Amino acid sequence: MSKLRKIQTAFGLIARNRKHLVHALGYNGFLSWLPTRQYLQLLYYVQVGKPLNLNNPRTFNEKLQWLKLYWRDDTASSCSDKYEVRQYVESKGLGATLNELYGVYSTADEVDFDSLPDRFVLKSANGSNCVIICKDKSRFDKDEARRTMRAWLRKDFYRGYREWVYRNLPPRIVAERYLEDKNGELLDYKIFCFNGEPKLVEVDIDRYGEHKRNLYDLQWNLQPFGIRHPTAPDRKLPKPAMLDAMIEMARVLSAGFPHVRVDVYDVDSTIYFGELTFFHGGGVETFTDERIHEQLGSWLQLPDKALKHV
Repeated sequence: MSKLRKIQTAFGLIARNRKHLVHALGYNGFLSWLPTRQYLQLLYYVQVGKPLNLNNPRTFNEKLQWLKLYWRDDTASSCSDKYEVRQYVESKGLGATLNELYGVYSTADEVDFDSLPDRFVLKSANGSNCVIICKDKSRFDKDEARRTMRAWLRKDFYRGYREWVYRNLPPRIVAERYLEDKNGELLDYKIFCFNGEPKLVEVDIDRYGEHKRNLYDLQWNLQPFGIRHPTAPDRKLPKPAMLDAMIEMARVLSAGFPHVRVDVYDVDSTIYFGELTFFHGGGVETFTDERIHEQLGSWLQLPDKALKHV
């Protein structure tokens, strides 16, 4: 990407949301010279509105920033790759939960749309929030999809939030089966796990439309707080029939990690693995109830420092 294009992209992001100024500049490489500790302090202050306490972190988001600085795990890196993580899931005896894989591609031009079914999903394997959904190939704009995928492959997903798990992942595209339940939707269940123990379930509703989130405890009691997106208290989501199995799946996959969010889908009582996320929202998404930050922080027991300086 040319320097002019980077400037245009950065200021386009800034114009849409001034709060994300630092992230936009960092994502486009303008703050790559800034050491990680100072960058995270700046990012946190701008987006959360408070100084970042790295010497004695207490809240969930503070501890996520600490983990960016001082924790390293090669398994976490490979599990952040949406293709490589499949091997990890299989190694845990959960291969049956993997969605059908149609292909893995190193360039956008390698994607053979003619060989794909009428409905499919394309994802960036080495980043986040990069998804193309095709529900009807006869109306699908292949050229636009290739342009979007080329942009994904040029991105360095590490720079915006300094999430080291993405730093050295090979840029690739994966194609998978399109999932949908009998109601024509796909609820996204995100299970927050702390030191191998599931504690909280986030449900994302209409993620690529009017995105809403509800939060539940493990007994499926709706929680009186939200995070980033509006809640849907009027949407009475029934307790999933496979909730206990999803929680146990999350417990197995999260073992050995100080914190990870295990994403799963329940499609008409069939469980599908989604992904593993080690730094929810980049560690800067805020709950509507300030007390929840410390509650989740108390659940996250930090490991010994792997690094002295970053």
